Amino acid sequence: MTTVRLGSTIANLTGTSETWQPGEADKLPASLRAFARGANIPEADVEMLAGIHYRGKQPGEPDDWAHIYETIRRTVR
Repeated sequence: MTTVRLGSTIANLTGTSETWQPGEADKLPASLRAFARGANIPEADVEMLAGIHYRGKQPGEPDDWAHIYETIRRTVR
C-alpha cells in the first residue's frame, strides 16, 4: 500500500521532478510572487496557491493572495 500525504504534487506521485522551484518565479503571477516574497511562505505553499483558479482567473493583488492563504491556513490547522 502506498502512502500519499496531503500536499503531494503530481510530480511527487509520479516520481518526476516537475515541481515549482524558486528559479521558476517568472512563471508565477506577479501578484503571487510579490506576496510570497513579502510573507516568506514555504515553496510548497506557493505551488499550491499557483494552482488556484476561480472561473479561469487568479487573484490580481498581493493582498488577495494573502487573504486566500490566511483563509486556507486557518481552515486546515
